[in-house]
Amino acid sequence: MKKETKTKAKKNPQPKVEKKAKGPGVITTIRQITGRANGVTKEEVLKELKKLFPDREELAMGRTFQIKMSRIPSEDKTAPLEKREVKDRGFLYYLKTK
Repeated sequence: MKKETKTKAKKNPQPKVEKKAKGPGVITTIRQITGRANGVTKEEVLKELKKLFPDREELAMGRTFQIKMSRIPSEDKTAPLEKREVKDRGFLYYLKTK
């Protein structure tokens, strides 16, 4: 019987790729947009997100918006979120930042 010998696999180091500096992501952009003085509706936020992130799905960004708006009050006590219904525009979101 022959004994099987294990050989160590040679590790080929992968060439390091320099990462490009990324801009703000979807969540950061949502926080910036909702921090405006006159507030924004979900539709207005999605319109801007579509311009800034054309490669992403609108439905996914809409879900991200809804989830983020529900979690901001518990995550960040320094920037409370207000939601008001305005007759002509619908529900407006205000993120009060210092």
